[in-house]
Amino acid sequence: MIKKQFHLKTKLFTLFFIGLSLLLAPQLIAQDLHFSQFYHSPLNINPALTGVFKGDLRFAGNYRRQWQSVPIPYLTFSAAFDMKYFHRKLGNGFFAGGFIFDHDKSGDAEMRYTQITFSGSYTHQLNENH
Repeated sequence: MIKKQFHLKTKLFTLFFIGLSLLLAPQLIAQDLHFSQFYHSPLNINPALTGVFKGDLRFAGNYRRQWQSVPIPYLTFSAAFDMKYFHRKLGNGFFAGGFIFDHDKSGDAEMRYTQITFSGSYTHQLNENH
């Protein structure tokens, strides 16, 4: 009896997992941005880098057009903006917020990927180096 219940629970879990996967499948993204100098796009690398720079405002723009030999070349564009929000009560810390706009168009199939994301972080400086 216990063995039958175990198999029933396993089958129900499997069906639930397959059903959930099918529901989420349209939301999955398998295309990646094509930047050779990816370190010039810090918010695409890691949203926790929001506000981690010298200065108060930062704007980054990246454009890449590659593989000119194919009929329709690959086109990638990204723009990011972030800024720090200082407040005297935070002492050595600050909040930062920003957004990223990414657009990618790939080859003959003209597969497109457009995304707008928002990021936020809190940074607390422990000393001058950390």
